[in-house]
Amino acid sequence: MKQSIDDEVTQAIIANLEKGVKPWNYPWQKSTFRIPTNLKTGNPYRGINVLNLWMKTQKQGFTSKDWVTFRQASELNHTIKQGEHGTKCLYFKLCEYKLKKDASNEQELHSDQTTHQKSALFYPMPKIFYLFNLNQLEGMDVVEEPILTNPIEQAEALIKASSAKIIYGREAAFFRHSSDEIYMPTPQKFSSLNDYYATLLHELIHWTGHDNRLHRSNSWVSKPASLYAGEELVAELGSAFLCADLGIKGEIQHASYIDSWLRLFRDDKRAIFKAAALAQQAFDYLKSLQLSQTGLPEVINARVIA
Repeated sequence: MKQSIDDEVTQAIIANLEKGVKPWNYPWQKSTFRIPTNLKTGNPYRGINVLNLWMKTQKQGFTSKDWVTFRQASELNHTIKQGEHGTKCLYFKLCEYKLKKDASNEQELHSDQTTHQKSALFYPMPKIFYLFNLNQLEGMDVVEEPILTNPIEQAEALIKASSAKIIYGREAAFFRHSSDEIYMPTPQKFSSLNDYYATLLHELIHWTGHDNRLHRSNSWVSKPASLYAGEELVAELGSAFLCADLGIKGEIQHASYIDSWLRLFRDDKRAIFKAAALAQQAFDYLKSLQLSQTGLPEVINARVIA
């Protein structure tokens, strides 16, 4: 029986964590690495697909952030190398389910105009598609990705746009929900400026979950013992997305939650998918705040397929 994408991704992450490797840290180890992007459309991939493509990049040693489907490769007159296999990814197609009406509820439906108009329900249906890295195409072995310029300035602009209250001078970095404040050591306490910003972005992801903003709930976590680890996972993934987007090559100086995450993933094979979706939501929220300040139109493509 074929392994589901839930099992494949979760087992790959478990294998990495058992070695002490957090796969979402990988982009910080590569100066050229960023959010995976579709070669034809230029659209970035999102959520769990980002993590899945990062892991495949790490495993295969790819040097490009660009990916295409088989059809797109053909449309762009590229040939996939013989023997290459695509990376399984996921998107959600909105499907319609028409409601059945019977004599017992027809009068009730007509008496309530709002209910009457709901003749169908729409629900997301997961669909599989396959992607090939640019390095898997003929004649595209070596790809030099452009280096992002001014990553620190870009990070500062994002943080400033959030208007989050940040208090410096503490020995540890943390977000206090009760006072809605981020506490940080001074930048001089960190090994590098990149490490400082990676840590601050981690706390900023926590900040997005406050009741006054995204009102992030931990109800997605299957067991109460894993609630704290679940929120830390969302913050780690969200900060990894931000660091890759901005070009920050830092490491988060936090205690390890690897054992807790292993228990979380073994209890629930969908946990990483849920956490990645919440991390993407936090990423989108912060980027939208920045866009609103620059006056640029806010465009966020909710589909994970590009």
